[in-house]
Formats: sequence, structure tokens, C-alpha cells
Amino acid sequence: MKLKLDFEKIYLIIIFFFILWAGVANLWDYKINHDFPFSYMASDTFQHQVRIDSIKQMGNYRYEAPYIAGGFKDAIGFYPPLMYHLDVIMSYASGLENYDIAYLLTFIILCFSSLAFYLIIRRWNKHIAMIALPLSFLLFTRGPGIGPYALITWGSWPLIFGQFFLICFFWYMTNFDLKYSWIFLAVFLSAIALQHQTELLFAAGFMIIMGIWWLAKKEFSKEKIKHFTSGILLFLVISAYYLIIFRFTLVKTQVPSGFNIVATTSTDQTLYLSNFGLILPLLIIGMIIALFMLKKKFSTPILISFFMLLVGFGNYIGLERHAFKTRCLWPIYLSLFLGISIYYLLKLVIKKWKTAYSFAIGIILAIILSGVVAIPYIPHSERFTSAGIMNQYHWQTFNWIKGNTDEDSKVLFLYGDVYNQNAMLRNTFRVPYMVNTEEYVSALANRTINRHIGIYLLGDHHGVHYAYRKSLLDYGYHADEIGKDYFYNTQRDICDFDFIIVDKVSSQAALAQYNILIANELIKNDFIKPVFDNGIVVILENSNRGEDCIAEQTTF
Repeated sequence: MKLKLDFEKIYLIIIFFFILWAGVANLWDYKINHDFPFSYMASDTFQHQVRIDSIKQMGNYRYEAPYIAGGFKDAIGFYPPLMYHLDVIMSYASGLENYDIAYLLTFIILCFSSLAFYLIIRRWNKHIAMIALPLSFLLFTRGPGIGPYALITWGSWPLIFGQFFLICFFWYMTNFDLKYSWIFLAVFLSAIALQHQTELLFAAGFMIIMGIWWLAKKEFSKEKIKHFTSGILLFLVISAYYLIIFRFTLVKTQVPSGFNIVATTSTDQTLYLSNFGLILPLLIIGMIIALFMLKKKFSTPILISFFMLLVGFGNYIGLERHAFKTRCLWPIYLSLFLGISIYYLLKLVIKKWKTAYSFAIGIILAIILSGVVAIPYIPHSERFTSAGIMNQYHWQTFNWIKGNTDEDSKVLFLYGDVYNQNAMLRNTFRVPYMVNTEEYVSALANRTINRHIGIYLLGDHHGVHYAYRKSLLDYGYHADEIGKDYFYNTQRDICDFDFIIVDKVSSQAALAQYNILIANELIKNDFIKPVFDNGIVVILENSNRGEDCIAEQTTF
């Protein structure tokens, strides 16, 4: 029997695992299980990790956990919930810790995004799709500036999931002629609504453009109107409950801040066309060829790529960070232009094209763009391993507090190098308080010990002000009612805490010594004693909360 090689299927399998290798395998040092959240490099990563933990603990996401919501027990679960529920389900199914499965699933979703866009291109031209796919390796570049890799390591995971469902929506737009495909429209729009609503704006914009095109070509039939109406109505039914929450939380508190027009960013993850190096001329050639092709015959994949190119420049019309972060997905959206340019340039000399040629070119591009063979001025995925800002000592500390203290215990963190990314402190499962670093440093400089000092009551209120529901369409906002100063500009008593966490080691030696000095003053009291010490962090228990525990000192 003669076996026939299916180059395309072999190719897709190779690229899928190659992308995982270039992304998460290198970052995790080829280990899938970790003793603590590994490669978590910003507060947002911990924001998502802790929320996943809380949902798994509570069994639902009706409310935010009190240690996320400043101690309030009625703050509504406002964050788009789809990713969190997927992570919890996959954690149960795989047996992996929440913090590992959340990271792994983010990388897998990026792979699926690349493959979904491959399917979009493939329906138009298989060879261009195969050549285009390896550009996805540039999802894992880190600079110059804050590159796409930080989209992952800094915790912009909801956007990554939202972009995946947006690509699924684009796939639907190239397959809307399938029977009952309006169900796909409803499912993908609902997924976007329950994940990252910015992409709903992009989907709506693309549907409007397609509608205008059909009207101009007199192709907007009653059947299409019925099709889209059915899909949108089902989408509204599926998403209604969360869209109401979204309206009274994120829309109410963030949209009024307005839109800002900016040219560049130093704080958001992004890409610029110049970051593509020697790949850029090929992209430009592909764009020029695509424009001529679009003029000759309409192509939905080409329109999608140009549309997302323009969305990436949305910072010039007010989309700001949404546009900048969307650019991080340009290695997927602009890959079509790379495929077009290489394919049609080579077609000038190769008249009879074979799948094996696309396979070979794709593998060569994958080797170059993954960095296995680095070529100057051609960007490639960057291979590095980092434990991130968490470490075993602080993870042990958080777990001790979680397992050995009452749920209503008041926990105060003195200065710690990593605590500026304060969402990690929610891993105690206790409402976290932390000294105001500026006041703390000032006290050290003035050689004083202050019993009353600025202490932050931490939580995730910046987005929605601890919104709570009074009725279906009536919401209150704890942070507005109490006043934001209560959380961040209040002098509190160090003695009014059940547990005080003291870092004994710091990159700032003077601050570590100051921590130890305060700890030594505190344990002079019979009712304060160390209950945990791993050499880096010590936990003091105050059994008489509110009693005089430390004297104000003007010099030491």
C-alpha cells in the first residue's frame, strides 16, 4: 500500500508544539508543575490568579471574595468571568494548580488564535496560510519597548482570550453561509461579551463595514438580515445577565474618563511596525499586492487583516491602550501579508506550486522567527526563564496565613520589596493592609517609630469602586460612599492588627533593618510573639489587638 504524506497536517502539528516550546516551555524551564506562581511578573497576573482561586474556593462568582474587595462581602463579581471559569474547570480536569493552568491555558489560547486565523486564510489560499503562520512566533518578543511577551507575563490574559474569540468571530464572517451559522455568531459574540468587551466594539465595527459593502453591492438580502438578527438576539439572551453588571460597573466607572489621543506609549505592551525589522518590507509588499487583489476581487481575509491593522492605529482616534495592546496580536493579523508577499514573489519563478514548498518555507521561517537560528535585524521570539516576582519564602508566608488564621483576621504587611505589586497579597485569603511606603521611608529617614502611620486598605476597587447590587438595575458603590481617602489616605494604628508580616531581607538593607527594629520593639510585649519564621519573613501575632504595643519614638 502506498502511503501519501499529508504535509499540511504534519506542518500544523509541528508549528503548534513549536509555538508552545518557544513560549511557555522556555519561560517555565520545561517544567509544567511549580511550587509557587512561576513567571508572574506584575500585579495583574496575581489579580487573575487569586480571583481564579477564590472562585474555585467559593464555587461561584456571584460576589468578589472579601480579600479582593476591601473586606466587603456584597461586592458583586464584576470581572468578565469566562476565562476564570475555564481555568477552574481545567484545573479540576488536569489536576494542575490554578496558578499553573491559568498561565498554560493563556499560551494555548494564543496558539489556538494563530491556528484559527490560519483557517481564515486557508479558506482563501492554503499555501499563503502555511507560509503566514510562523509570524506568530513574534508574539513572544520583548522589545524594544514593552513588547508582546509582556502581554502574557504582565497579566493581560483577558485581552488574549478576547482576541481569540474575536478571531473566531472573524472565522464566522468567512463562513456565515454555513447552515445555522448564526448560532456561531451568537456564541462568539457572547464569548467576547463575557471575556473582554473592547473586542465587541471591533466586531461591531467590522459587521458595519461588511454591511456597507453588501449594501453597495446590493447583496444584503432578507436572508442575511434574518441570519444576523437571529444571531444577535440569541447573543443578547445569553449575555444579558452579565451585560447588566458590565453596564453598572466597568461602563459607569471607566468610560466617563474619556478617550485619549496619544502617539506612543511607555507603559503599555505594544508593537510598532518598525519592530518587524527586515520583515517589514515583506509586509508592505504583501499589503500592496493585497490592495490590488482586493480591488480586483473582494476577499474577507484581506479585509480582516487591513481592519485589524487600522484598529492597531486606533490610539490616534482615542482607543489608546486598547489599540496599543491590540498591536501585540499583529504577528497574527498581519501574517497574511507576509504569506502573500513570499508566495507571489516566489510564484514569479515557480510556476507549479506544491504543498511541500509551503511546508519547507514555513519550517524555515519558523526556525528563523523562533530564534533557533538568529539573523540580524530579523526579530524572533526571545528565549528566557524567569521565576518572576514570587518566591518560595513569600509563598510559604501566604499559605501559613491562609491556613492558620481566622478569616476575619486583620493582617498588616510592613515594607517588602515585592509588595508594590500588591495583588499578590490577596493570596493570604485575608483582607490585606500595607504600610504607605513613602511614609515608612520618611519615618526611617527621620529616625522615628510611628505607632500611627498611613496604612493602605488594599483591594480591587480602582475599576468599579466596590460596586454592589441593590436591585437588578440599581447599584451602590462602597468606595464612593465611604470615600477613597479611607482606603489610601488614612492613618491607622499598628497595634490594631492581629498579625504583622515583617520582611527581614530586602534589597534596601536599611528598610530591612528598620523592619527588624520595629519587630523587636513589638515583641517586647508579652502578647506579641513570632508564630512563623522561614529566615526571610517573620509573622508576629498580636493577641491583644488595640492594646498599647509600641511607643512613638522620635529617635533611635
